[in-house]
Amino acid sequence: MLDYHIHYHRHGESGPYRLERVRDICSFAAERGLLEVGLSEHIFRFVEFREVVRDWWNHTDDDPRLKDHCRQYFDEHATQSISDYLDLAAQARACGLPVVWGLEVDYYPGRMEAVADFLAGLGLDYVLGSVHWIGAWGFDNEDVLDEWEQRDPDEVYRRYYELLLELAGTGVPTVLAHPDLVKKFGHAPRSFDTSEVFSDLVEVCKSTGIGLEVSSAGWRVPAGEQYPAVQLLERAVAAGLRLTTASDAHVPELVGHRVDDLCRLIGDLGGDRIYGYRHGEAVPVALEGASDRTSSLGGESDLSRSSPAGSETVSYRPHGDGEL
Repeated sequence: MLDYHIHYHRHGESGPYRLERVRDICSFAAERGLLEVGLSEHIFRFVEFREVVRDWWNHTDDDPRLKDHCRQYFDEHATQSISDYLDLAAQARACGLPVVWGLEVDYYPGRMEAVADFLAGLGLDYVLGSVHWIGAWGFDNEDVLDEWEQRDPDEVYRRYYELLLELAGTGVPTVLAHPDLVKKFGHAPRSFDTSEVFSDLVEVCKSTGIGLEVSSAGWRVPAGEQYPAVQLLERAVAAGLRLTTASDAHVPELVGHRVDDLCRLIGDLGGDRIYGYRHGEAVPVALEGASDRTSSLGGESDLSRSSPAGSETVSYRPHGDGEL
């Protein structure tokens, strides 16, 4: 099993990067039978990135309250150095820890070429692409949850998927993270039909080779279901999209949360594999036929030694019921 969406820091937390915390992440992963984990810190946490997107919120929204909240959010989170993050990655690789390295990158309209330039040369294994803002509104942020009361949910859903499709078309992400995050707080559209946009999203991912994340994080919020909804996931499986699994953990204790259940769901819908990544290239991991040697992070795995796409598929068998 894989967990490719793990953050080093909680929101609002900062501090030096330490290898010991990565070891803790790997220990929790091993307890849950994971083959490999991926660290994917939010790109907006790095002070060097502020110059790339600057005050992007001033060009996407007219609401002064939302723009001010967005500015404060970036100011509070941009406390780390990308060079320190990359140094941590180098240390983990040198120690042979079963970790691949990425970043979670939001969609910044009008700034994505500069974002791509920033990412080039970092040596990442993958990039998670996500949408957390509609204009300057962080629609999944509890601090501005009241904004939902002022909005037409149909329009929110329509705009969210417009932005997600635009992000997919930039060529920046390797994988789209939590692709129906808009449902996080349980708000549902009144008349907006998601079936057509789900089909559009699958088609874009198929034509571009972008993967789709299947995340347990939705089970921990009011939405009460995994990301994405079964209606989107079954289309993704039928189209043969590259799927990866994730917890979106911000603390080591949540690493691997219900990833076994995600794998079971993918299998129930007809999927037979998920994907890891090496330097942007996909590596298939079969859902069945595990050997003890590849069932946990306790030792070297086939995936850890494998070459990029085209190599022999690595196998494992999902474990039992979710632990949380």
